[in-house]
Amino acid sequence: MKERAISVTEAARNFADCINRVRYQHISFVLLKNGTPVARLIPAGTAQAAQAQEETVALPALPDSQRAAETQRQAAIEPSESTNNENSRRGLQW
Repeated sequence: MKERAISVTEAARNFADCINRVRYQHISFVLLKNGTPVARLIPAGTAQAAQAQEETVALPALPDSQRAAETQRQAAIEPSESTNNENSRRGLQW
């Protein structure tokens, strides 16, 4: 299997292409942040993927205070229904 190192920025800008290459061409990617490996994209169903699956650790659930803060943050990012209705009356679309 081929392996290619790319920056996290490049992976983010071309994420769909990276996923397609992993799936169809069986290329794996090592993602670099400031030249340091931080993550790897590998095809599912390979020995590497099976080993990674075994090493996966379940993250603890967020406490209610953090969950509420995350919900508020998402609400601030996403336009409300009333904003969408007002914008559609003005002819604006997201």
